[in-house]
Amino acid sequence: MIQRAGSELEAHARILTKPLKKGNSSTKKSRYPTKFRSFLSDRLLVEELSFATVRARLIAYLVRLAEENGHRTPQGIHFQLTENNEQLAVRLGTVRELISRNLGRLHGDKLIEMNKRTVNVPDLAILRDEIGGSI
Repeated sequence: MIQRAGSELEAHARILTKPLKKGNSSTKKSRYPTKFRSFLSDRLLVEELSFATVRARLIAYLVRLAEENGHRTPQGIHFQLTENNEQLAVRLGTVRELISRNLGRLHGDKLIEMNKRTVNVPDLAILRDEIGGSI
């Protein structure tokens, strides 16, 4: 039920943010207003915060950072974690202690490697698979 609700919300978001038909003369890009897309993004975030564990939310965020900001090397995907643990906690709706504990566990499980604020993800697919098992 929980997963279905999230899937339905994502499906609605995809439908509602599709470009309008070419005949629309209002703008060249013809997308729904930015405020509406922001509302959908916020709604998806609320769904994610409501139904996922701290570990799953943290992993999802790390996966997104790796995909958006990561540099592929033979050892994995490297990226900088620009936020401190307190800022991450606020972003993910939890407390600093749980962020620290979960980063330590991810490191201990060899899903990530950390050196100060540089994160290496040896295998992004394995890390991504952990999200499902953490909910």
